Amino acid sequence: MAVIMTASDSDLMNGLSVDRIFAAASRRERRILLGNLKSILGKIELLQIDEDGRGLVLSYNPDKGISVVDRQLLLYRKFATVNWPWKSIITQVEPTDAYQADELF
Repeated sequence: MAVIMTASDSDLMNGLSVDRIFAAASRRERRILLGNLKSILGKIELLQIDEDGRGLVLSYNPDKGISVVDRQLLLYRKFATVNWPWKSIITQVEPTDAYQADELF
């Protein structure tokens, strides 16, 4: 999500490819795997909508990538003062001695 939320307006309107998302995401966190990323992106629409089908902000197309559906997101990103929790979430799931990061690959 951090990569998507920091992408340019143009990228989000035209489609941000999975390869670009993966390249940037794996630089941020090396435990991210391409197959897992594709799987999650394939479910992103289901995670956003309520039972009446409302709330879709981002969509995913395997050929086009992620694109913005609700363009209010572009405006929101410019003026939001929210501190996104990505860094703290990553540190909460750091590997323990029994489960080393090297075992993930």
